[in-house]
Amino acid sequence: MNERIELVKDTISNEDMDELREWLGTYPRLTQASLVKEFEEKYAEWNGSKYAVMVNSGSSANLLMAYYLRECHTLKNRKVVVPAISWATTVMPWMQFNFDPILCDADSTHLGVSLTHLEELFEKHNPAVLMLVHVLGFPCDMKQIKSLCEKYDVILLEDCCEPRDRHTMKSRLEISA
Repeated sequence: MNERIELVKDTISNEDMDELREWLGTYPRLTQASLVKEFEEKYAEWNGSKYAVMVNSGSSANLLMAYYLRECHTLKNRKVVVPAISWATTVMPWMQFNFDPILCDADSTHLGVSLTHLEELFEKHNPAVLMLVHVLGFPCDMKQIKSLCEKYDVILLEDCCEPRDRHTMKSRLEISA
């Protein structure tokens, strides 16, 4: 594979920035205002879930997921598989809440978890959780990953914060809104 993978791309267009400046000029309430509630409701409906919770960042979302699982007291153990290629904010919440993170090798085609290594880890460690990251917006093989999680009774959590480019981001936002 000779495709160059850029770590940084513009994800917000000049048009989006202009709209943001205009909106900020109305001096809106910036936290937990009506737009947030509306977005949560629409996202939950789109996702087919009862609730959705908006947070300020992907880091906070990861922290919230780990905290929830720590507090629910229903996990078979405190082992969580995390991708070897990800961010500090992917693994640190699990360490912070005294889970046992296990690193999974990467697949060179999409930088996500190696399915072969993932199954080996599932067999060897019997983890309760897989914290999946779609690195740089490259989607992992979800069909296979879901199948493995079902086979080994592993809770699947996804960090989908990174769109590949502003077109991907815009289409995600349009779907969600």
